[in-house]
Amino acid sequence: MAGTLGEEQRQDPELEALLSRDNDEERSTVTTLLRKASASGQIDPTLDPDDTAAWVMALIAALYTSATTEPSFSPAGQLPTLRLILHRFLRPHAAPVPEQPRP
Repeated sequence: MAGTLGEEQRQDPELEALLSRDNDEERSTVTTLLRKASASGQIDPTLDPDDTAAWVMALIAALYTSATTEPSFSPAGQLPTLRLILHRFLRPHAAPVPEQPRP
């Protein structure tokens, strides 16, 4: 199903523009929320709001993708895990993770 939408999107410039606009609006909204949360000390102020918004949206998209591609996947059952991942990622007093050397 996800492949079909991707194919449709590439073949229909109007659909592609609509989905792109919606994605841009969602990312802008998430970025704004992250900036406000950072300024008020609710999340880690060292996180870049734009990059963080991209990761948050990617995690949420993965939930939807799994729901459409894996019949046994239960999005509702996975929400607690998603919340935990986001909470740990965004928490304001997290110890910095040292960068690992690249092979």
